[in-house]
Amino acid sequence: MILVDAGPLVAAIKKWRADGLAVVIACDSQSRADRLHGVLGQRGIELRAAVAGERPGANGVTLVEGH
Repeated sequence: MILVDAGPLVAAIKKWRADGLAVVIACDSQSRADRLHGVLGQRGIELRAAVAGERPGANGVTLVEGH
């Protein structure tokens, strides 16, 4: 397992959301999306995972799995 400091990403997401921006994060696999969901959730970032084929909405933080 690789441990990384998520602080800079969390700070950037909070700033973007405070500025009214939607945030979409693409992960290259479902397992990475799941891990990132857990890491960000533990740091107070509310986010949702997009359903396959769904276009991310204009609000909030959305994780998408890319190919």
